[in-house]
Amino acid sequence: MARAGQSGDPPAMRVAVLVLLCSCACAKSPGPTSFGRSGTQAAFDLDSDPAQVGLFWELPYPSDLRLTAEGAPQLAAFPNPRGLPLVYEFPPDVRAA
Repeated sequence: MARAGQSGDPPAMRVAVLVLLCSCACAKSPGPTSFGRSGTQAAFDLDSDPAQVGLFWELPYPSDLRLTAEGAPQLAAFPNPRGLPLVYEFPPDVRAA
């Protein structure tokens, strides 16, 4: 039988775990990179290809950088992870405008 205060004592173990959890919860995390400024920031890649799949959100929308040679919006890489038909029907309407 273990005596109170020994390492196998359940109440002492609970206190030790509680202290460990509290000390981890109070630790300061490094947080996101701030690029030298505080507050909300926009970041995008002006050299990205808006027609390349997976890079749609690398540029702001709308933007003249997203226009094709004919002046129509470049929507080839618009994400549609759920395969919704409406997303495929919408680009021809935009090109016609």
